[in-house]
Amino acid sequence: MDDKENVYVADSSNLAIRKIGDSGVTTIVGGKSNVARYGNGPREDAKFSRDFDVVYVRPTCSLLVVDRGNAALR
Repeated sequence: MDDKENVYVADSSNLAIRKIGDSGVTTIVGGKSNVARYGNGPREDAKFSRDFDVVYVRPTCSLLVVDRGNAALR
């Protein structure tokens, strides 16, 4: 949860990161492909393994993606 009480969810079934806030649920990264793989890129072009998680980093107001299946931090 961030400072504005938005909740971030690693949706490993749909390979996306979702944000739950006052306006509802939005996809902020991934979700375009249903194939697990590694790929940096803007928004929907990012790709993840099926074993990933997100952590909100308060001091930098950012999300850290822990992509275990690709042995990557992003």
